[in-house]
Amino acid sequence: MARNFGIGTRDLAEAGRQFLSRGVAQKNLSFASSATVSARWRQFAAYAKSHGVGSLTTVTPDLVRAYGRELSAKVAAGKMSAAYAHNLVSATNTVMRATPAPWQPVQAVADCGIGRRSFVRTMAPAGLDPERFAVARSALLAAQNARGAALAGLARHLGLRSKEAALLNAKRALQEAERHGHVTITLGTKGGQSRTVPITSPHQVTALREAGQVQGAHHNLIPQNMSLRQWQKPLGQIRNTIRDVTGKGLHDLRAAYACERYRQLTGHDAPVVAGRMVASRAADYAARLRIGEELGHHRVDVVSSYVGGARMSYKIVTEVEQLTVGYVRRGGKDNRRQQRARILAFATFCATLGARNMTEVGHRHVKLYWRTIVHRSTRTRYAHWLALRDLWTLAGKSGSPMPPPSEGD
Repeated sequence: MARNFGIGTRDLAEAGRQFLSRGVAQKNLSFASSATVSARWRQFAAYAKSHGVGSLTTVTPDLVRAYGRELSAKVAAGKMSAAYAHNLVSATNTVMRATPAPWQPVQAVADCGIGRRSFVRTMAPAGLDPERFAVARSALLAAQNARGAALAGLARHLGLRSKEAALLNAKRALQEAERHGHVTITLGTKGGQSRTVPITSPHQVTALREAGQVQGAHHNLIPQNMSLRQWQKPLGQIRNTIRDVTGKGLHDLRAAYACERYRQLTGHDAPVVAGRMVASRAADYAARLRIGEELGHHRVDVVSSYVGGARMSYKIVTEVEQLTVGYVRRGGKDNRRQQRARILAFATFCATLGARNMTEVGHRHVKLYWRTIVHRSTRTRYAHWLALRDLWTLAGKSGSPMPPPSEGD
């Protein structure tokens, strides 16, 4: 058998990247997801090489299990989060499934002993403290790292991921913010899906202005003589400087943005800050829905990893997840994934109202749900209705859900 299944390179890391690129061309994977998986795959490739394995044809489930057990040890020692370890194992499975040979996926929990991921934040983000954030920015500036200070400002005040912040044309974004009251994020987003971030604070305008000054004549924060891949090294230095001051990295600044927005939207501190949920369930859900959109997530439950959990029964969500297992396999995958996310968002909303299963869901739940997304465009609300209609069919409910009210109703 040809080395690396004849992909055209003898390098294990590069071979994996090329198979992922094929997946993008076949529309089985988004470009952004491919880049993320490729970066994680390189870590496995280095591990495999150190164990005498340099070809995809000789990668075995046993090797991946051994890799996973090493990751598990790092999690146990506090050197790595369980979530990241899961992602590394998942990336390896993704690459191996993309090759011509059949592959039996390795399970992070059952096969490698990696602890289950918890998506509920239990500690308030350090970046929420203005003084600690100011000290972190000062440390970056003292290290002659104005780009890092600007990137941190975009993460903290606009909730941008590090890649989004690095690729943002801050000058153009500032013009959009001043003219339209929001900023459109298109580059570096998860799944390649654009979103808008509202301008609700003068700190956001300041962050954009400072980033624009650092950017200079270039179109983003990455130096002109540096590729995105080369940028990863200085980005790591930025993360380390912030972590030295706050104890957390750039992602923690996104959580600080989310908690700040939660207070703006509900008038109450986020559960992770207050220690419990103070806002009403309806207000809490509506805030989570908005924050999820602004952070670039399509699942409301993911917001718990930023603002803390809302104590409610998620039995109905589990039921709906099971109902929609095969849903994405039919039709356009990207559209089906988005529609499934909308279905799960509705299920989570019903859970906030006390619904335990789909049998208990009816007209009242749908009517109240429309109120939480009244700010959406007519087209988007219609897409949500199509998602609910599919849910009605999957759950065996009679009739159809009520449509969203038209403009002015």
